[in-house]
Amino acid sequence: MVEPGAAFDVESEFDEVRLENELQATMERNDQLIKENEMFTAHLFRRKPPPADGQLGPEPVMEGGRRAMTPAEKLEIIMLEEDAINADIAALTDQAQRDIISLKEVLEESTVRCNEIKKDAYELRRDLFINADNPKGEISAERIVKYFQEKLEAKQAQCDKLAAKNNSLKQQIQKCDLQLKQKSEQGENLHQIDFQQLQIENSQYNAKIDQRNKQLLKLKMTTVKTVQILNNGKTDLAGLLNKNTCLKRDIDERKAQIKRMSDELNRVVEDVAKAKKYNKRCEEKLNSMEMPKILDYVHQTSEAQALRAVLQNWKRKVEIAEIGTRRVITARHAQAQQDQVKLKQKVRHDADEAELKAHLEHDLQ
Repeated sequence: MVEPGAAFDVESEFDEVRLENELQATMERNDQLIKENEMFTAHLFRRKPPPADGQLGPEPVMEGGRRAMTPAEKLEIIMLEEDAINADIAALTDQAQRDIISLKEVLEESTVRCNEIKKDAYELRRDLFINADNPKGEISAERIVKYFQEKLEAKQAQCDKLAAKNNSLKQQIQKCDLQLKQKSEQGENLHQIDFQQLQIENSQYNAKIDQRNKQLLKLKMTTVKTVQILNNGKTDLAGLLNKNTCLKRDIDERKAQIKRMSDELNRVVEDVAKAKKYNKRCEEKLNSMEMPKILDYVHQTSEAQALRAVLQNWKRKVEIAEIGTRRVITARHAQAQQDQVKLKQKVRHDADEAELKAHLEHDLQ
């Protein structure tokens, strides 16, 4: 069971929340009414200026009390205020643009004037200080007076030119005004029929212009489509050219491969033909050969064995002969060495005897 104090607390909280919501809604409504009152006051000020004392005066009271404004009236006032605000914004924008233009002109004029002053200062310093004949840097008053007189004469000439230009512009303006006046007088002399004819011609020309504009629009659309088609065609052509290049390269590779394969095939065919010819010759030789008989084979085998035995005997004889030959050669070599030694001894003995005879003859003399 809920206690009475707890129920009272819950109800008080609900009441506080409800009061806060109502207060918030009331404040929002008051803000909205304040904004509406400000807008309506501005509308009244626009339509009827306030009195000198600043009071609006008593409000009009309809029969049966004060009448509330309908939504249509509020909407009308809002639209009027919106138009007025837009007009004020446009006026302020125009004024701001004019101010910006005037400030730009003033800034440009100031820049030009500053440049002219800098130029004059540079020329003054160049003519009077740098080109001075006095090495001490002193400048005579005559040079200064002459310099400023020349500047004044140049300014006067410039003023004369500007005055002449101004007069010519005034004359042009007068001519234009005279032409406009003549055109306006000619327009006053025109009759209603002429105006109607001019209107008809104007409508015809406007119709022709619209028709030509439509044709021009169609031509532009056609041109755009043509350009798109041309670009697509160029893209396709580029792709086809690339594909053609790839195909040509593949074709060249295939041709080279086919040529290599054909050369290899020709070599294989030649090898096959040679092999066939060799096989044919072998078959012919094989067919032309006669098989030996068994007795002939036995006789040939026995003869071969006998020949092998004879060959072995001859090999032994040759070895024995070689051994004997080597012995004879060795003996002959030893005999030759002995003969050579004996010959050397004999020659030495003969030389000794000759020397002894020579000594004896010398002693006898």
